[in-house]
Amino acid sequence: MDKLGSRFTHFCKDPYFYYDRLENVSDLESLYEVLASVKDSNGRPAILTANTIVANPNFEAIQKSAYSDYSYELFTDTLKKRDGNLHVFDTIKEGMAAKVYRPQLHGREHLNVNQWLKGLNEGHTELLAAFEHHMFGVPLNQRINMRRNVMAALDFNDNHEINLHRDILFAAQNHFEELFGFRSITFIAPSYIWHPTHEQFLQDMGILGIQGLPYQYIPNPGGTWYKKKFRYTKREKDNPVALVRNAFFEPSLDDTGKDTVAECLRRISIAFTMKKPAIIGSHRLNYIGSLSEKNREHTLTLLRQLLKEIVTRWPSVEFVSSDELTRLIKYKIQF
Repeated sequence: MDKLGSRFTHFCKDPYFYYDRLENVSDLESLYEVLASVKDSNGRPAILTANTIVANPNFEAIQKSAYSDYSYELFTDTLKKRDGNLHVFDTIKEGMAAKVYRPQLHGREHLNVNQWLKGLNEGHTELLAAFEHHMFGVPLNQRINMRRNVMAALDFNDNHEINLHRDILFAAQNHFEELFGFRSITFIAPSYIWHPTHEQFLQDMGILGIQGLPYQYIPNPGGTWYKKKFRYTKREKDNPVALVRNAFFEPSLDDTGKDTVAECLRRISIAFTMKKPAIIGSHRLNYIGSLSEKNREHTLTLLRQLLKEIVTRWPSVEFVSSDELTRLIKYKIQF
């Protein structure tokens, strides 16, 4: 990583580059301890919806094909390559059993396969350098014939690509079930980018709720940027429930100097005042300690403060996962 950072200095300005990695056992156990330390009005611990990418590129196979053929491996295979064991996956299952960790589907890979292979074949300097380190999620300065971020798995430049996305989404759901023993009923699109056509695919594979931000970014082939559609948390008879994040806990991403806990509590208060559920967004990099244990411990300290303050201010609060909230909205709650 130091070699990449020294070669492309703008990489080092991205918190994901210097904080985010695949989780290890210590990361998970430290997070579980904080979540389990606070109970809601029903005696349940805080629960984290772990939006899960089920696969990663198989870099060795792709390199052998000279970047012409795409291959992937399940994330458990990636973990086994890294660690030589599946202790991390076993710890994930322990978190599920303790009801502090609830996987839901984020996609097959957090990668736009077509755009990535195209960039590699066209000699994109940063993508090729990252590939040598078995990475693809890096900030790009030089976008050679590439309009957008390769992390946006469901973006497309041509309407014909959407058929490929259908196959990818169905494979993702099937792999998710193989790994976790149940099918996900919620989904969140990588980089918050998806097309209305994708929603029909998602419904066909059993998705009842789509997580995201107040805006949906819609692929716009031939256009210069994405179309935007406003979203708010609601139940719709014939469409997936929209689950819109309205509070955020992102200490590792916040460079404004704001009080992260206070700001999150302010947003929760607004949501509750408006008779809405508080849906808190938080990314993995906040809880990873392999590159910076100090950052992980700082985040967990703040998370503990946040959770304790939530149950103090709102004693009747209930902690639920995204799939639980989806069922509540779809079948019980009317907004």
